[in-house]
Amino acid sequence: MKVLLLSLLIVTSFVTVSALTHGDFKAKYRIYTDGHAAPSEEDLLEMYKEYVETFKSEMPGMNSNAGRFEIFKETVNNIMTHNQNPANTWKKGINKFSDWSEEEFFEFYGLNAPQNCSATASPKKVYNAAYPKSFDWNTEHNKVTPVKNQGSCGSCWTFSTVGAMEAHALIATNSTPDETYNFTEQQLVDCAQAYDNHGCSGGLPSHAFEYISQNGGLEHRETYPYYAKDMDCIHSSDNSVVTTSGSFNITLGDEEQLIESLYHEGPISVSYQVIAGFKDYESGVYQNNTCGQTTMDVNHAVLAVGKGFEDGTEYYRIKNSWGPDWGDQGFFKIRARTNECAIGVCNSYPENVHLISRNPMYSVKDYLASA
Repeated sequence: MKVLLLSLLIVTSFVTVSALTHGDFKAKYRIYTDGHAAPSEEDLLEMYKEYVETFKSEMPGMNSNAGRFEIFKETVNNIMTHNQNPANTWKKGINKFSDWSEEEFFEFYGLNAPQNCSATASPKKVYNAAYPKSFDWNTEHNKVTPVKNQGSCGSCWTFSTVGAMEAHALIATNSTPDETYNFTEQQLVDCAQAYDNHGCSGGLPSHAFEYISQNGGLEHRETYPYYAKDMDCIHSSDNSVVTTSGSFNITLGDEEQLIESLYHEGPISVSYQVIAGFKDYESGVYQNNTCGQTTMDVNHAVLAVGKGFEDGTEYYRIKNSWGPDWGDQGFFKIRARTNECAIGVCNSYPENVHLISRNPMYSVKDYLASA
């Protein structure tokens, strides 16, 4: 009876709550999430009522109920405990997944099937110029397209691939993001299986770059929209707008080469292992001593866009594909040079990216020289 009454209280209270912005909600309840005060049961219930109004309108099908309130309470407690620990270099926060179980989250994004991502390393390049201590292709150069959301499909590899293609095309044309640079992920989901990719069940950016190179290029989202599910391939090379000469594969475990390539070539498709608790990331430099470090451990592909230091910790800045309302506006930082969660073992980028019908093209060296 108590659970039933709690369910009714949560559901019937929606009409009395006005939705806050995400920022206002987080600011209002920061006293709890930062661990400065312990909320009562009544505080948590009021907090959850506002949470549902603020976040859940964007997550259809995830209805409020007493079970979700229990998950939410557990999440808040985990956030408080984590953020109270001064040894942690990153903070957790409330987001649209805070009343999801870890199992639901992993299933939604297809994170339960790690893949062997090993690939033959490409011949190393020698660069005559050093890279700076910190650099960012997004905040400093505006050569990174907006964060997208892969939805309920294990297609992270396509978003990593397309994000790299978009960024390298922006560099090659010395342009800034607009709708011209909005390429299709769905084409890769549907059409790249012959390159050992598996649509919503996973794949590798290095394989995807080879598919693009050998199959007439990649279409725009306008001609090949994204549906977040496996469908029949309908690609026509007549609609392709961008292509690459193929994949450059960074030597397994060589983070010095990864950093050099990130600066001298542009954003890099990288992979790592997502483990329990990462869904709550909000800010800071993520590090975890319990995740794996091999090619068999990685389960998520993303896009490295920069490198820097925070409180003395060196990090990579990463563009994710879980929407701009996750993490730090859709991005996160992860510790560099320690193969954190296998971030150093499965990395590649597309070479000689160019729009099929647009000139002139710039090399990264030309761009950096003129920036």
